[in-house]
Amino acid sequence: MSFDSFNTEIRMSAEVIRGRAFAEILVPAKRNYVSIEKIAVDGTKTLLADGFNSRTNMGAAWQASIMGVARGGPANYVALSTATLSPSGTDTTLLGEITIGDGTNSGGVVNTGLARALGTFQNPVQPTIIGGPASYQIANVFLSSATSSINSAALFDNITGGNLFVEANLNNPVILESGDQIVLTWTIQI
Repeated sequence: MSFDSFNTEIRMSAEVIRGRAFAEILVPAKRNYVSIEKIAVDGTKTLLADGFNSRTNMGAAWQASIMGVARGGPANYVALSTATLSPSGTDTTLLGEITIGDGTNSGGVVNTGLARALGTFQNPVQPTIIGGPASYQIANVFLSSATSSINSAALFDNITGGNLFVEANLNNPVILESGDQIVLTWTIQI
């Protein structure tokens, strides 16, 4: 079982004049992370999560296929969960995913405002040097339609089923009341 916290690694090798080979590993300063904020009905904001996430094996394979053969769709569907995760590279579903109640998602609590949704692609950043890191964000604002506990989040490439790309736990579980919002911004480093 492999676990990838999504460090992007670039390997380059070259021959030097005296015939010795060398390899250099370049690791970008930033990795993928997620920021999740609660906005209560009264306007009070609370930071729920701000940290690195775990990319699954399926997420790594999906990214390679998108970049290598341009098949599949973007991982821009955001899902929330009532479960605290033990992230694993072999995860394929989001345990305790909040659904719309029609049985199409992986099951969990029914809350139409917090069900998996299409996020917005935003803020693409190009590398500043050759071979440097680039990034983009997937963001979504959820409006809770009932009282729910949120513990984790994930990105998928489909509104139902699909490939689980990345997942992360909130710093602490949060209880949302009807009318509360969660603002989720996932930054993907490539």
